[in-house]
Amino acid sequence: MKKRLFSLFIAWLFLINLFGVVEVKTVLAELITGTQDTSVKDKPPINNNLATNVATTASSESSYPWYFNNLQVPELWKLSTGSGVTVAIIGSGIDSSHEDLVGKVIGGVDLTGTNSPYYDSCNFGTFAAGIITANINNIGTSGIAYDSKLLSVKVVKKDSILEESVLAKGVRWAADNGAKILNLTILCESMDYSILKEAIDYAVSKGCIIVAPSEYNVIKKTRLESYSNVITVGATNENNQLCYFSDYTGGIDLVAPGVHINSTIQDYDYYYEKYGELQGTSVAAAIVTGEIALIASKNPQITTKDILDKFKDSTFKLSKDLPDIAYGYGILDVKKILTGVAGELKTSGTNSLDDNTYIKAQNVTSPSIVNANLENSYDISWYKIYVPANTAVKLTAINVPDEIDGKVFLNDLHKPYAEFAFFDDTKYGISDSPRHLEYYMPNSSSDKYFYIQLSHYEKQSSCSIDIKYLPANDPSIQKDYTFKYAIDSPRKEQNITGTYLDISGWALSKDFISKVQAKIDDQIIDLDMKIKREDVYKAFSTYNDENSGFKKQLDIRNLSYGTHQLTLIVTDYRGIKSFSDTVSFNVSSNIKTNIDTIAHGMNILGNSLQVNGWALSNSTINKIEAVIDNGAPIELKYGQARLDVYNVYKEYNNKNSGFTGNVDIKKYGMGLHTMKLKVTYADGKTELSVPVTFNISSTIKNSLDTIRPNTVIKNGLLTVGGWVISKDLVDKVEVIIDNNEPVQIKYGYDRLDVYNVYKDYNNKKSGYIENLDVSKLGFGEHRLKIRITEKTGRISIVNDVPFIIENLDKFLYSIDTPSQGRNITGNTLNIGGWILNKAGVGKVEAIVDGISYGELKYGYSRPDVFNAYKNYDNKNSGFNGVIDISKLTYGKHEIQLRIIDKAGIVSNSKVTSFNFVEDRRCNLDLPAKGAKINGDVLYVAGWALSTTGITKVEALIDGVAEEIQYGLSRPDVYNAYKGYNNKNSGFSGKIDISWLAFGTHSIAMRYTDAKGKITVSETVNFNVENTLKYCIDTPLQNTIVNYFHIQGWALSKSNIKKVEALIDDISIDISYGYTRTDVYNVYKDYDNKKSGFWKIQDLRDFGDGYHVLKMRFTDAGGRVTYSEPIRFLLKVDLGLAVPKEPRG
Repeated sequence: MKKRLFSLFIAWLFLINLFGVVEVKTVLAELITGTQDTSVKDKPPINNNLATNVATTASSESSYPWYFNNLQVPELWKLSTGSGVTVAIIGSGIDSSHEDLVGKVIGGVDLTGTNSPYYDSCNFGTFAAGIITANINNIGTSGIAYDSKLLSVKVVKKDSILEESVLAKGVRWAADNGAKILNLTILCESMDYSILKEAIDYAVSKGCIIVAPSEYNVIKKTRLESYSNVITVGATNENNQLCYFSDYTGGIDLVAPGVHINSTIQDYDYYYEKYGELQGTSVAAAIVTGEIALIASKNPQITTKDILDKFKDSTFKLSKDLPDIAYGYGILDVKKILTGVAGELKTSGTNSLDDNTYIKAQNVTSPSIVNANLENSYDISWYKIYVPANTAVKLTAINVPDEIDGKVFLNDLHKPYAEFAFFDDTKYGISDSPRHLEYYMPNSSSDKYFYIQLSHYEKQSSCSIDIKYLPANDPSIQKDYTFKYAIDSPRKEQNITGTYLDISGWALSKDFISKVQAKIDDQIIDLDMKIKREDVYKAFSTYNDENSGFKKQLDIRNLSYGTHQLTLIVTDYRGIKSFSDTVSFNVSSNIKTNIDTIAHGMNILGNSLQVNGWALSNSTINKIEAVIDNGAPIELKYGQARLDVYNVYKEYNNKNSGFTGNVDIKKYGMGLHTMKLKVTYADGKTELSVPVTFNISSTIKNSLDTIRPNTVIKNGLLTVGGWVISKDLVDKVEVIIDNNEPVQIKYGYDRLDVYNVYKDYNNKKSGYIENLDVSKLGFGEHRLKIRITEKTGRISIVNDVPFIIENLDKFLYSIDTPSQGRNITGNTLNIGGWILNKAGVGKVEAIVDGISYGELKYGYSRPDVFNAYKNYDNKNSGFNGVIDISKLTYGKHEIQLRIIDKAGIVSNSKVTSFNFVEDRRCNLDLPAKGAKINGDVLYVAGWALSTTGITKVEALIDGVAEEIQYGLSRPDVYNAYKGYNNKNSGFSGKIDISWLAFGTHSIAMRYTDAKGKITVSETVNFNVENTLKYCIDTPLQNTIVNYFHIQGWALSKSNIKKVEALIDDISIDISYGYTRTDVYNVYKDYDNKKSGFWKIQDLRDFGDGYHVLKMRFTDAGGRVTYSEPIRFLLKVDLGLAVPKEPRG
């Protein structure tokens, strides 16, 4: 049992070492100060009794660790044993009293504040110490440089917290206190390595050599390239192959054995173990540290640069190219460095396997079945899978004997994009049917490659992988119906100022979440997961996830000011993605602005506009511009002294916030206009102020005399006449018909009648008149406008007047369908009617909202029209056609006919309006209104129909959305509503309601159609019933007792999770699950034969007298029910016999 517990503990440590599961504070802690003595004179305690019994003879060769043979360590001892070298192990502390480390630790310091440098908080330090310098004493293990000495530099707390500043201080301390080699036992990718860099540069300048593990390129590739003064180490297995947890994307200097390594560990009181087995790159780094100690013992002045230079010709090469992306320069050849004669690299296994790197990945570009043969616990299979755009690749594991672990990498191979595992739930008793045998890789962007790495932790294993290619939206791709989430920050419509956006919330899935991302506009950001959320755990305890939280502090300096959209993307361990509703938030500065010279609605006369005001922001303002009617910005002069503004807003510390400018507004016509300020900041970002409106007034007066609204033109000539006066003088008058190019007409005719009325304008020649040829315009309605250009250059458009060109040949038509104002449902619109024209009809087009929807077929028989208009002699005047209106928004639209006769003349019909409305029918069959729900499951069923198609159905339980499976066969609904042509309108689902309190709750259905239109049904109330039944057999009311004996039974269809007795409100746990056949026979529908509870409790601490008992029952959903109180009299010396515990 002890060994089993210890192996579980070691597995936990392995995960920490492998994946860097170490909390790193983002806000740097201050350097530790205080009274503790941090010099080397702080010596560890020595167990003298043990020391006197330690044998000084070396262990037999057969007892050495397996890697001693590979690296020829015993032979190296003839050359060096590490004497005279001091190694600082910077990590979790060292157990200096360990039997294999007696006399090795000569000093240390605890920088975590616990004042225990010789107590290992999580076994990294003690384990590395044994690898490097364990005594040769016929017990335990042996150290590579067993004559070297150690300094214990503790920087990791008991709760595995590692702070950048403390680690940096540990490096400096080791350098100042005589360490030649510094072994960094633990690192984390999210650290701020700029702080550590200064300390490392300092240590190297003092002649120190620094060795560190490489975990996904945390030092060299992804951090500072100048970390060339740190030796980073990857890990290999017994076959000199790269281990699956080692880095393989560049930045490695050396590799060393990193699996099945046995070494010393802290003797914790609860494990009673002194040795254990670990794996990881930190283990490999300790081995390299020991080898370098052998070298430094013979070359005390050797530097990091000297060591790095020797890599090129003093290593066992494991690849052709050096340095290799995965193996670096290979495995260190210590013998060659010490003697100049090459050593021999041995292995403990075969060399028949590949090199375990992605370079040997099997290429997959089409559907296929591949075989994953994992020859041992550290073998790896790699696959390079091509995934085209808008495609999903489905991986299905076949004949999985045990769990197969997988990682997904993007083409850059920096770190895992996602992780998954293939295993059969039925083998673990998790479910009744196999699950977790599939994984999906969807790609909605451009073509790309994914790398898949398969491995197995414990033993040799193999399986086949069926690889299929599916459309990204293939309906066979499963959905996660158990997905629950909340975005706590940002809130909807929240205004964000400053440099950072805090994203936080929680997400749950019963299919295990592997990745949480936030999509902001088109950018996708990985969020930090596994944040403890006890509140969520209590509310949804059936998900059994205490760490459902996510968070991220995102630098938004590159986000533009304005509105942005955030969507949560959650990926489960099958690769299935779920998307949250979108949250809009606004990014803005803390800007304050005002335009002093323009008030809302102000009338402006003249050709220029004075724009004065001020603008303040905590960000540096580079430029202020005026934007009128969203046109081109006009720069204003910024930086004018405004002491009045400074005195009001002193916190901005800006005495020169004023701007001024004179804007030419001649080109803007009369009427309302808007102005906004465009603020440009020093970082290039821009922001628009709230707009102000102003009205440009004019001295223009005019009249169009010859045309009144709906004037009918019969002869092809349109006479345009009237007058215009302006105090800025009129330059020219033009006519615009149907928004075509303007036509200039003659201006300057005598109009004494106008002069006599407006003598102050002093213009006797204000008239204009022209006959325009409109014979080429089509029959029907047209519109005319007058464009006036003043001498100042200002242009004004007036007199928007409709007129009609009459069809002298009696051009006749009718739009029979759709009729005026008709409601239209569905995705198509039928258009029909008739047209007569003596020139003949050549083509008919349907125009909806000004856009052509294509040609309608003309020439259908219409005897009714022929009989009414025989003089046209046309029996086939009908037209008909069906157009697709699925992309139209719901609401009012306009349809018009564009008719081209055989002479080529184009005419437009009058507009007919119609309303495009949603045609949806739905019904919630279950639960019924007022339904009483017993148990933890709510069955939801019903149907929904829409002519545009239903894409999503959700149940809103007290406002919380649960997606429901849609598309189930409902022949009854189909037969009742055949017009919808949908045989699969049903929806059904089971919803976990164990988190709901007893009492009344609501359900409403939310339907999303193919247009994205969301409709919520009426609310239906239902009641979650408390199905608890119980009986307290003893004690009875007012019983006299001398001990506490409680016995009874309790049943609930939500299952009893916990039973407690509250005596005077003090809780006592009660054993639950005793056989009660009598209760089962009465309440067989509860299906529980073990409903009994029982407890004997000594109550002497409560004292004689009356006490009150209440039972507290907690069901599987965490809901609590209390029993009626029972009053009993306690007399401790009464002497009643104590009953025996019941069987079962």
